[in-house]
Amino acid sequence: MQILFINILMDGPPSQSLGVDPVDPVVMQKPPRKKNEPIITRRFLYRVLFSASTIVLGTLVYLLYCVGRGRACVAQGTDYGV
Repeated sequence: MQILFINILMDGPPSQSLGVDPVDPVVMQKPPRKKNEPIITRRFLYRVLFSASTIVLGTLVYLLYCVGRGRACVAQGTDYGV
């Protein structure tokens, strides 16, 4: 029962957000992709790598900031510091 409750809580907000998106009439006008065309294109891969690099760089900068202050970074208001 608890797993079902957690599933409802975790899936509810994203599904509601996607459910209220306006309909895009152009989607059905586009032709299907070719059978031999890759799903993961070079442009898509660059975008994913750029996003991942930005997140990693931001995390490392924050870590170095905390180490430079001489103390561990603790999440405020959570039990992570226990």
